Amino acid sequence: MHAHWTPDAAHVASVGIGWEEAQAALNFVLFRPDPLPEGLSVEGASVRPEGPPPGALHAGWAIGNRAAHRCEICGRGLLLRLKQFLYDWAPPAWDHPSLTGDARPFVVGGHIGWLGRDFRGHDAATVTLDRTTIEISVGGGDCPDELLVELCHALRPVSMGARAAILKTPFGRLSYRSRHEDRTPSVPVGYWRHRRGPADVPVRIHERVPPGLPVIAPPARLGFVLDTVQVFGGPRGPLEIEYLYADAADPGRTIRILLSRAGAEGGIRFPPSLEGPPCQVRQGDVHYAYGDARYGPHEAVWQQDGWNVMLLAKPAPWTDRFWFDRLLADLAVPLAPP
Repeated sequence: MHAHWTPDAAHVASVGIGWEEAQAALNFVLFRPDPLPEGLSVEGASVRPEGPPPGALHAGWAIGNRAAHRCEICGRGLLLRLKQFLYDWAPPAWDHPSLTGDARPFVVGGHIGWLGRDFRGHDAATVTLDRTTIEISVGGGDCPDELLVELCHALRPVSMGARAAILKTPFGRLSYRSRHEDRTPSVPVGYWRHRRGPADVPVRIHERVPPGLPVIAPPARLGFVLDTVQVFGGPRGPLEIEYLYADAADPGRTIRILLSRAGAEGGIRFPPSLEGPPCQVRQGDVHYAYGDARYGPHEAVWQQDGWNVMLLAKPAPWTDRFWFDRLLADLAVPLAPP
C-alpha cells in the first residue's frame, strides 16, 4: 500500500467484484455494515468505475462518471439501498444534499448523520465518514429510523490500510477533476444562495496557497490545517477561491472558506439571499444561518477587504452556536447580536 492513494487504481474495477478488490479501485474509504442487525444480509455489491467525461467537455457532463459503490441490504421485509462515493463537485449543501426538506440529525461517533426523505421521496439516512458520503435509502418495506441509525453506527472500513493511505491524501488529489477536465455544476452550496459557474470556468487545484491570493484561516487552537485550495477562473482575476481546512485528527471534519471579489459576476453574493431547507438566521455585518442549534450546519457570509467571504463548517457533536460564534470572533469578524 502506497503512503498516499494513487489514481492508477481508479480504472481497474469491474461490476460485481468483492469488497476488498472494490476498495483498491476507489478514491474513497469504503465502508461495510459489520455487524449487520439480526435478520439482514448484504446482496448485490457492485462498483461503478471512474471514467472520463463522455466526449469533449462541451458535449456534456454527468457526475455519474465518478466512482461509486452500491449494495442492497435485505431481510425482515425490507429492501435498503446503500450507496457510497466522494462528494467532490462542490461543498455538500447542508451536509445532506441527498435529502429534501427539514432533515433530523443524529450523532455517529465524531460526526453527524441525517434522517429524512431523499429526492425520490423515500425514507433515507445519510452520513459522511472519512470524507465518504454514505446514503441509505428505503426501497421497500417500513424501516424505522432507529434501524437506519443502527446501520450507520455499524459501518466499518473494509481495509484499514487503504483507509490510512486515503486519509493521508489531500482532498484535491482524490478529486475527480484532478484527473479529468470537468464542468462546474450549478448546485446549491448551502443555506446562503451560491451556485458556481459558468460551467466551463477553469479550475486549478493546489495543496499550498498560490502566491498573491488572500488567505483567511481558522485559529490554530481548533487543529485544522490547510488541505486543498481550488481556484476558479484565471490566476490574475479568480472568480472564486475555496480553502478547505481539514481536522488533523480526522480529515472528514472540515472548515471551508470561500472568497469572491465583491461584485464579481457569478461569485458569492452580498448581501446574500437564502436557498434550501428551513434554517435560523441572524443578519447584520455578518449574515449567519444554521440548521440545528446543537450541531449546525453553520454558515456565514460577510465582506472583508474587498472580498465577499462564505464560511461553511461541517457539523460535529460539538459545533454548536457558541462554537461557531467563537470561530467568527477568532476570524476578527464582528457578529451582529441575535
